[in-house]
Amino acid sequence: MKKLLIFIVILFLFFIVAFVILKARIICFHEYSLLTCTENEACIKCGEIKTFALGHSWQDATCTEPSTCNRCGMIEGSPLGHKIVPATCTEKSFCERCGIKFGIPLGHDFSSETEIMPAICSRCNEMRALPRPKNGIITHYNFNEESTLRIDNTKGKSDSYIKLKKLDNSDVLSFYVQKGTSYTVRVPAEKMYVFFSYGNNWYGPQYAFGQEGHYAKDDEIEDFRVYEIGYTLYGVSYGNFSETPISFESF
Repeated sequence: MKKLLIFIVILFLFFIVAFVILKARIICFHEYSLLTCTENEACIKCGEIKTFALGHSWQDATCTEPSTCNRCGMIEGSPLGHKIVPATCTEKSFCERCGIKFGIPLGHDFSSETEIMPAICSRCNEMRALPRPKNGIITHYNFNEESTLRIDNTKGKSDSYIKLKKLDNSDVLSFYVQKGTSYTVRVPAEKMYVFFSYGNNWYGPQYAFGQEGHYAKDDEIEDFRVYEIGYTLYGVSYGNFSETPISFESF
């Protein structure tokens, strides 16, 4: 009887241990939920997690679309809206962010042209070139013509517009010399600066060859009291003329 009781106790304990082990190690035929940006991939029976939620993969917002998740399509925020750059005379209005264009260019609004003043756009300041002048004086101030200045532009690649100025920087005269020609002008017998401009689009005496022209100044003060002076406006061997580039505003 005692042995039977011991056997029953042992059998009872065996079943308890077996139950605990099976409970702990029970086999689950998992059925996993769909993995998403916000939900784990987990067994719908036992809750075991296979893969943690991915998190959103945001695509940046655009001018017309809000920020959007590439995986699940969730939307966040609002579209940026276009950042408009205004139209110009020659370019349409456009978005600085996406590049889309709107409307049409404004077109130029040119002023009236005269013999010495080009037509100028009131919006963008573009100028229409004037006809090239013939060789000769453009502006002239009162002085005694006692000396001579000769300009050789026979092999030059651009027209030239030349100014003479006193040492106080006041104008004396200016004259035009076309490429492929030379010109001689009478000047006062005194010390003066000589300024040069070069170009092929002429905009009148106020604007010379415009911003696209080349502007320079003789490095030396020329003394027309002592001798007559000549300039060759193209490269020659043993030349002794050097010039310093200047801005259009300094011309």
